Amino acid sequence: FAPVQVHTCSTGALPTCRYFSANDDDECDVVVIGAGIGGLSCAALCAKYGLKTICLEAHDTAGGVAHSFTRYSKASKTTPFCFDAGPSLITGLSKKGTNPLRQVLDAVGVADDIEWRTYDGWVIHDLSDGKSFRLTTGDGGQFEQALEEKAGKQSREAFEAFKNNMLGPKGLSEASAYIPPFALRGGARAMFSLAKYTLKLLSIGSKGNFLTGPFTDTMDYYNMHDPFIRKWFDYLAFALSGEDAAHTQGAPVAYMMSDLHRPGAVLDYPIGGMDSLIQDWFLG
Repeated sequence: FAPVQVHTCSTGALPTCRYFSANDDDECDVVVIGAGIGGLSCAALCAKYGLKTICLEAHDTAGGVAHSFTRYSKASKTTPFCFDAGPSLITGLSKKGTNPLRQVLDAVGVADDIEWRTYDGWVIHDLSDGKSFRLTTGDGGQFEQALEEKAGKQSREAFEAFKNNMLGPKGLSEASAYIPPFALRGGARAMFSLAKYTLKLLSIGSKGNFLTGPFTDTMDYYNMHDPFIRKWFDYLAFALSGEDAAHTQGAPVAYMMSDLHRPGAVLDYPIGGMDSLIQDWFLG
C-alpha cells in the first residue's frame, strides 16, 4: 500500500492530513477520521485492497494515545530521549497469532519488518505497603510464588484456582480467541467468513455474557473474592482499557490472561518505542 504522506496545516485551524493512497485533488473512496492505531489500521487495510483512502488527524503527530514525544536531557544535547505517551505493555505481536493488530500487520505485509525485543516480566511497586513483587510470564509458577510472598498463601491458592478455570479446556480465555477479528465483518458476506467458526460460536454458549459483560461478573461467577487478586485484576484491566475491572469487558482481560500465563509467554517491545510502529508501519 502507499505510505502515508504527512501534511501539517500551519494555522492549526484544520486537521493535519495523512494520506494513504489519495492525492490532494483526488476523490476518495474512504475517509478515516483519526490517525490512532485503529484509524491507521483501517486506512492501511482500505488502501491495501485498492480503495483511495485519506486519514485525517487533528493532532500534529500520528498515533493517537500510542504516539511518542522526545526530550533532551543533561546527558546529551544531541540525542533526545523518547517517551511513550501511551501503551507500553504489549503481548502477542512478535509472533503470528490471534492478536488483532498482529493480524493487521500480517494482512498489510509489514509484520516481518518490525524488530522486537521480548522479556518475561516486570516489577510492580505497591504504594499501599511499600512492597514490590515481580510478575513473571509463562506457566513456571514464578508469578504464583511472588503472589504468595506478597499477599499470602490464601491469595496464591485463590489465583491458581481462578486461573485454572479461565485457562482450562473450554474456559473463558480459550473462548475469547475463538474467532479471528478478520472473520468479523458487516453485511451479508459475514455469514461466509464466519461459517467455518460455526461450531466454536455455538460452543461459546452462556460464556458470551461473560465475554461482553464486565470482568467483575466473571470473578463473581468463579467465587474470586480475594481482595488482593481483585485489586490485581483492576490493575490489569486498567492497563488494557484505562478503567477498573468493573468497567472493562471480560473478553480482553480473559485474552490477556492467556497471553501472560500460557507456556512460553513473553512480553513484546518494538525497537525504537511505540512511535517506531507508526513511522515504520504506516508512514513508510
